[in-house]
Amino acid sequence: MAVDLSPDAPTQVNAAGAKQSDTGTRCDLLPARACLAVAGVLDVGAKKYGVDNWRGLTVADHVNHAMTHYFAWLAGDRSDDHLSHAACRALMALDASLAGVTPAARNFGTSWSDLVARLAAGVNNVEEAR
Repeated sequence: MAVDLSPDAPTQVNAAGAKQSDTGTRCDLLPARACLAVAGVLDVGAKKYGVDNWRGLTVADHVNHAMTHYFAWLAGDRSDDHLSHAACRALMALDASLAGVTPAARNFGTSWSDLVARLAAGVNNVEEAR
């Protein structure tokens, strides 16, 4: 979904008669605590890997890491904030996909369903799951 914030964007008028752009979005519905947690993950990542380094990774890389964090959390690992990292990687994957980034730069050598099953069974990474 494209959001039109241009000077020519349609406008809306509230009950008091005030006008503003009609973005067609409801950012006020985003969960604030979760957004702040993801922002914290992005801050740590920017310090460790560089600002916007994540933009150089494929959608598949982001999905793989998101799933790894989800599976770690599901397995009971609380050594890291896995849900925040998973949400962050899911957002990165979505952003890359919306930007038209190629889903994968390599062939995983297996179907996604087989890969997910192997990761769920305890394989530590995509390369081992192949």
